[in-house]
Amino acid sequence: MSSTHSTQAGFLPPFELRRLIRPVFAPDRNPTDDRSQPPQQGPSKNPVIRSVDGHGQLLWVGSNDGRVKGLDIKAHPAPSRFAHTRVASDTARLTDAVNPQPRPHSVSGRLSKPSSPRQPESGFPSQEDIIDTSCFQDCQVFPATDKSKLKAVEKLILVPMVGLAIILSEGTVTFHSITDLQPCPSSSFPFIRGVSAVTLDEHTYNQNNIQSSNQPDDVLMCVIKKKSIFLYLLSMNGVQQVHEVAFASATFQCLLRGSTLLLSDIEQYYLISLEDQPPQVMPLLPISQSSVPVPDDPTVTSSQATRHRPSMAAIPNSQEFLLASHTGSTCLGIFVSSSGDPSRGTLEWPSNPRSVAVDLNHVLALLFNGTIEIHLLATQELVHVISLPDGLDPRSLASAKFGISLPGESHTSQLNTVPFSLEARPLPSCSPSSLKAKSPTREACLTAGTHSRILLVGRDALYALATRTFLAELETLIRQNRWDDALLFAGRSSDSLQRATSSTPSPTRRSQTRRSELDSSGQVTQLHYIYQKISLHYLVECRFEEAGNLWFQGNGDPRIFIRLFPLLVANNLCKTDTLKIFSGLEEMVRDVKSAEELITINLVRNYSPHIKPDVDTALPTVDLKAQLQERARQVLLRYLKRWRRDRLLKGGASDSNRHLDSIIDTALVQLLSERRQVDPEAYQTLRQILERPNSCVFAEIEPVLLENKCFCILAEIYLKRQNFSEAFDIWAKLHDKVYEDDDFLYDLNRMASVLLQCEQVDFVIKYAIWMASLDRHLAVKILVEAKVAHELNVDATFESLREVSQEAAELYLEEAILRDECREGVNGKRKSDGLLDGQAADRLVNLRTKLILGYLDKLKGLLRISAEEGPSPTILFFRNLVDEFMKNAEDPEPKHQSFVDFLLQASPPDGPDHQTSSQLSDALTTRAKLLVCLDQSDSNDRANYDAQQIRSIIEDIGGSAELLAVERAMVYSKIGLHRPALSLLALTLKDIRSAETYSLQHGTILSSGQRLGLMGKGGRSARGGGRGGRETGETTDTLIGILFDLLINSSASSASAARQVRLLLARHPARIPLHSSLERLPENWPLDPLLLAPYLSRAIRKSCHLSHEATIVKAIALGNHISLAVACDDLLLLPSQKD
Repeated sequence: MSSTHSTQAGFLPPFELRRLIRPVFAPDRNPTDDRSQPPQQGPSKNPVIRSVDGHGQLLWVGSNDGRVKGLDIKAHPAPSRFAHTRVASDTARLTDAVNPQPRPHSVSGRLSKPSSPRQPESGFPSQEDIIDTSCFQDCQVFPATDKSKLKAVEKLILVPMVGLAIILSEGTVTFHSITDLQPCPSSSFPFIRGVSAVTLDEHTYNQNNIQSSNQPDDVLMCVIKKKSIFLYLLSMNGVQQVHEVAFASATFQCLLRGSTLLLSDIEQYYLISLEDQPPQVMPLLPISQSSVPVPDDPTVTSSQATRHRPSMAAIPNSQEFLLASHTGSTCLGIFVSSSGDPSRGTLEWPSNPRSVAVDLNHVLALLFNGTIEIHLLATQELVHVISLPDGLDPRSLASAKFGISLPGESHTSQLNTVPFSLEARPLPSCSPSSLKAKSPTREACLTAGTHSRILLVGRDALYALATRTFLAELETLIRQNRWDDALLFAGRSSDSLQRATSSTPSPTRRSQTRRSELDSSGQVTQLHYIYQKISLHYLVECRFEEAGNLWFQGNGDPRIFIRLFPLLVANNLCKTDTLKIFSGLEEMVRDVKSAEELITINLVRNYSPHIKPDVDTALPTVDLKAQLQERARQVLLRYLKRWRRDRLLKGGASDSNRHLDSIIDTALVQLLSERRQVDPEAYQTLRQILERPNSCVFAEIEPVLLENKCFCILAEIYLKRQNFSEAFDIWAKLHDKVYEDDDFLYDLNRMASVLLQCEQVDFVIKYAIWMASLDRHLAVKILVEAKVAHELNVDATFESLREVSQEAAELYLEEAILRDECREGVNGKRKSDGLLDGQAADRLVNLRTKLILGYLDKLKGLLRISAEEGPSPTILFFRNLVDEFMKNAEDPEPKHQSFVDFLLQASPPDGPDHQTSSQLSDALTTRAKLLVCLDQSDSNDRANYDAQQIRSIIEDIGGSAELLAVERAMVYSKIGLHRPALSLLALTLKDIRSAETYSLQHGTILSSGQRLGLMGKGGRSARGGGRGGRETGETTDTLIGILFDLLINSSASSASAARQVRLLLARHPARIPLHSSLERLPENWPLDPLLLAPYLSRAIRKSCHLSHEATIVKAIALGNHISLAVACDDLLLLPSQKD
């Protein structure tokens, strides 16, 4: 027996011819004699096989002499059979592997002696060596005393769902029990006579497991007689006619699918729709389309008519039929649908077939040339040709449509899942090459478990056209190390499965839905198993890319792959996990070591001992090992990304896989962070994962991100977790260059926005003070506007700020004072008595005092006089300003400008020394702020700051008194020292304008315009809280009088002072008493009509006005007195009048 291959040369043949029994009906004799004698030529008197059917491991064979022989197919317990250690499965089609049936007893209760199989002729066991077909039943169904009148069992149909065996013999259909072939009661199962053909509905063979239901559905049977067609329903209780159609035909064969009947006579094929009344008969094709006789084959003794007999078959799981039509030199196989339309392609055979049969994927044709040609059903491509055994005398291909199971390894247990603990590591004694690829051995030649639906029937022999189960064939390829061929074969099966599951079933196929789902589920499971197994083999070969792809395709547990990299922190999360794996992979998974060990074993296997000094130290292998390790990590990274993307597409994480999601995300974060320096895309992916919802275990990834310098990402995670202290610690170190991260944007505003909403006082103070050296305005904003700003200790915060930045400390005090002033202003309006809260006012005074002291301390440093260097540039600058102002005051035609206005116009001189210019600008700004703060006044008698403390400090500042004359005058005004204050302004500084403003505004020097100018020069934050001059204390007339007195006393020694006296008298004649001024005016002063004359006239006029005003007041008072006296007299007279 031989076979040839076509397009499937890379795979195992789709079918193998396995002998079941030969001979079937020969008398018992020594098996060794059978093997020693050659086949007998010529006609034999032994019974001839006429029909056969079976299911499970049981066969029933009908002969031409009315006998039915029951055969039990089982594995032969030969001691030479090797133990199998392979891993495989048999679930390609769940309904194909029918469970073995209980062995029925014969009528006599005896079991026939099994025949011994033929011994192998070579060292390898043959396919026939593992099949032992024993007879358990030999029954004469139609006994007869006259051997010449024996009835042949023309057709035998098993219906295991209802426990029946249907036998057609000499035009009579009888019903028998399937267990012992005894006739069923005629009352329920009457004989049907005059039958030319009988068949079951093809849908009967497409049901789910026939043994799974306690109450199986009824079976539809079609019986064709000479003039009618009958439909019967078979059940366990009897047979019932349900339909009858009149139709006259000499039917030779028939097939029924639903309401469609295909039949043939000796010349033509017909298609009949039984639903129509009358039935629609559609002629399809002639049996032979050729009118030219075909010469007989020399090896064939049958006649021309016999060779042109009809051949047809029903396509499983379809609404199609296959018809054979002879064309002369060849024979065509035509596919037609249930409506009679052509479908698919066309088959071509070199001669008219004896018989055709169809399984799920193939078309088989038994030809007269002694071969069986096998075509693919989907593509009509010839894939296999089987040569028949010598002396077989083939008769037909019989369909055991319920399927029979043939002995061999079943593989089904390998798909069972078993628990596998990840704590279990490979044993130290494990051989380094335990998973090493092996060459094919005798074990690989053993026959795997197979099944068959098609039997080859000889004159007195039975062979099975066995198809290896899907996994059995793949296991064979894997054992032969033909992994690529196995993958290609599995890929084709996967493509077919996808096409089958993607198509929408038609309404007529809905009854097959459940079966399709079961079939798909089983095939997916075995595909997963195969992919995972080949993936493990690829791992051993260090083919990491292919291994990763296959492990994903096989839906393998990612923890097995993560286990290859012990340094991944994700292993800490799953080291105690117990997961489910296929039992056939348990040993392989247990033996798989880490990726590093696999690489080392591979290098030793390939290069040792050829490379010197050894694999571990030789530079080429060291580099190769590093490259392989990097490739392995990249493969794991791509695998985890693909797994995570697939999970998200399927709906994301759920409670059932949350733990696995956390392991995947944690491992993925570590792998991506490690590749930050070499792969920018990996870093972007890392950011996307961590910015979106994920299942990472933060305690595991935190040190990983720190180690790989992913500081910005880690800070963002801290921020999301409300761990502000850790986030700000990282940001602070990034600003201070302790950490380096190219992704950092140095965004202080982001930090400020968090601090403004934070409710932790110490935390806000800590980082606001830290921020003062970087952006003092932002730092002050945080301290003033934060949620916890009202809880801050301003004094302590100020001291802390001053250690970092004096400017920030001053700015903070300014803003704090402004805030308190606004708050007190609101509270003051709400007080019914118009008084501010004393405690708040005292606090505000302390703040102002501290701010002023800060300004003075800064000015003191700028106005220093060093013994080595002399006066500082600042003191020289201000002295020049004072000298220039005093010089302008001596001018006969002065500009009437105050020193404050003069100061506002001053600016640092241009020069190459940038540092000096910056110091002068800083001094001008500080002085402007100081002037605004010192000149503040309230509407009550309470001071705005501690003037006595300020006085002691300002008087100790070095330099002449005129340098800070205005500031000292402001301080003196707060403690009531008006004469020294006016003396500083009018005499020392010669600023008569400021002295007059001082007198007119009750001790306040700055006007509103000057205040705004100083605020602009000192910055917007340097805003004072003054609200004009005070209404209490010394009056304006008193202060003008003091000023007049100071100028009069100095006028003798100063011409300018005399001029200023005249101007003062001219501007304020009504405020200077005439009697005191006339006595003190120098006698030598001329009566200047422009100066003294107006003063004298206005003073005299005022005196007259006051005199007349007093007279009027006196008269009014006298009139009021008289009115009161009259009223009193009237009151005294009222009682007497009543009496």
